[in-house]
Amino acid sequence: MRQIEREHINQLNRYLSDEFGRFGVFVTRNPLLRAMRKNTIDLWSGQRRCIIPITDEDLSVMVDLFEEKRRPPLDVLKRSYLTFKRECPT
Repeated sequence: MRQIEREHINQLNRYLSDEFGRFGVFVTRNPLLRAMRKNTIDLWSGQRRCIIPITDEDLSVMVDLFEEKRRPPLDVLKRSYLTFKRECPT
C-alpha cells in the first residue's frame, strides 16, 4: 500500500476511545493526501480524536536528533501535532 486511505483512518479511529485514548499515530512513507488530511481534521471536529501522520522524513529527523542529543525526538511529534491543530477549527 503506497498511501493511507480512508479505510485505514477509519480502522484506527475505531480503536481511539476513552479506554485506549483519543490520540493515534500513523507511520507512513509519504505525507497524507489532502482528502485524507481533511478526513483526520473532520474526525477532530466531530469526535475530538487526533490522528497524526509521521513520515519517513520525520523519522529520519527524530533519529538525527536522538543521535546528536540536540533536542528530544518527541519534538518532531509535537511539531506534527501543532501543525495538525492549526488546521483544525476551534
